[in-house]
Amino acid sequence: MSDRKLRATLSSMTRAVRATLHAIALAATAWPLAAQAAQASAAGRGLPYALWLVLLLPMMALGLGLHALAARALKEALHRFAPLATTEAELVRYERRVYHSTEPAMLAVVALALAGGIGLWWGACAMSTAGWTIGGALIGTAVLWDLWCWQRVTAGEENVWFQRGLRGTVHQVLIEIIRDFQLEEQEAPGLSLRGTDNVTVRLKLRMRDRHVAALPKTDARGGGRDAVVAMAQHIETRLAQIRAAKPVPTEDRLIAHELRRLARRAQREAVADNAADARHASLARPPRPAR
Repeated sequence: MSDRKLRATLSSMTRAVRATLHAIALAATAWPLAAQAAQASAAGRGLPYALWLVLLLPMMALGLGLHALAARALKEALHRFAPLATTEAELVRYERRVYHSTEPAMLAVVALALAGGIGLWWGACAMSTAGWTIGGALIGTAVLWDLWCWQRVTAGEENVWFQRGLRGTVHQVLIEIIRDFQLEEQEAPGLSLRGTDNVTVRLKLRMRDRHVAALPKTDARGGGRDAVVAMAQHIETRLAQIRAAKPVPTEDRLIAHELRRLARRAQREAVADNAADARHASLARPPRPAR
């Protein structure tokens, strides 16, 4: 592993450890209240105190699940009522995945959802309204931050749109002006819920004027690569259809085009010859006598 990848991995692991420590600190702050309430009400609930400790990890997983469901529902609603494509129907799309991303913004979403699960566990264990409230607030914050950092790509019959961030600029690329594209896969140094074995994939569109539009990245595993490949196949199909629909130039048009090219070439040569003659004439002119 190169030094750059090693530093990136250590930095990502440090951020993940910090987020975990914050969640543990939140649980540790509530621990005395939870222990006291659990011991006071264990008989009424019929659950031993040790069982509530075992339920901590499932409640953290519940926090992730609630965030995933809420975020997915809101994103589907935004796809329906606030689509990127405003002039035509969306045919294919993909978006950046949250749980298998090593980017700091997505790690913050995961940390907030896990902390929300700890809050829910505290509320259930201590029969505390404050615990339920804090847990729900943290999960809601994770959903809002996920939407705020949302990156998505969509394509229709004539255009490709992409956006980074819910309030970010919506970029529109006309498929007709795309010269070619490249499917880029690379390792993502850092830590995610999968571990350190992370790969990202995205499309790079090169225009006829040689400008390049780099679309948002997404996780290459778990269906992410298939979504990007579907986008690439759609663009390739539309480019083939557009090129096939263009009229084939006739022989007269080809001859006229060649004559115009030869005329421009002759004009450039004539200008160059005139400039050379003027330069030679100025050099051959005798010097003026001194007065």
